[in-house]
Amino acid sequence: MPDINDWRRDQIPEPQNEHDEIRKRAYELYEQRGRQPDRALDDWLTAEREVKAFHNWMPPQFGVA
Repeated sequence: MPDINDWRRDQIPEPQNEHDEIRKRAYELYEQRGRQPDRALDDWLTAEREVKAFHNWMPPQFGVA
C-alpha cells in the first residue's frame, strides 16, 4: 500500500472499483484530519471498513461494480 501522505488530490483518479473507492476515501479522511502524517494505515483501514459496509448495505441495482 502506498503512503497516503505522499498523494495529492489531482493524482487520484475517479473510482473504477472498490479498491479505488477505498483509496479516495482514505485520502478524504487524511484531509479531514488536517493532513497529519503517519496515519496512512488508520485512514486506509477506516476507509476500507466504510466502503465495504456501504457495498453490503446498498441494493445491487444501486451498487457500484
